[in-house]
Amino acid sequence: MAAMSDWRSFWDSSHSIYVNARHKDVHYREIADQIAAMVPGPSARVLDYGCGSGILAIAAAKLGADAVIGVDADPQALAASRANAEANGVAARFCSPDALPVQAVDIVVANILANPLELLAPLLARRVRPEGRIVLSGILEPQAERVAAAYARWFNIAPWGSADGWTALAGVRYTG
Repeated sequence: MAAMSDWRSFWDSSHSIYVNARHKDVHYREIADQIAAMVPGPSARVLDYGCGSGILAIAAAKLGADAVIGVDADPQALAASRANAEANGVAARFCSPDALPVQAVDIVVANILANPLELLAPLLARRVRPEGRIVLSGILEPQAERVAAAYARWFNIAPWGSADGWTALAGVRYTG
């Protein structure tokens, strides 16, 4: 419960990682709430694929995840993520896709567009341990079914929320 309290304090304060109020309130609130429900405890390992500013990686670290890795192909995004993590007092590692260690994690979050999410399905599925979780966002509502179908081979996945024409999917990896 302490982690949730810490997370709510973090969420309600001002941070340089938010572009504007809409960025904070619409795009990430639901994603952060889903992550909060999924972080199994202090030993959790979280991968934020397409980390951008690092906000989801920072959220996972604030929620108590032990190992947090953010990945982005854009060197400027990695620099911003590192600066934002430092400014918010969290330990998280940020790297390019080719430097990502080969390991399975408890939770993968990916806030990128539908087409890249579809192409990344096999790669992201390999990164989630059996019974681990995935949260995908940045998906327009009409694209959600197509993206879910790309992950259905590996995950029990379904929409969990929508806002302003965007939707997010959440799933649990099959054991077999």
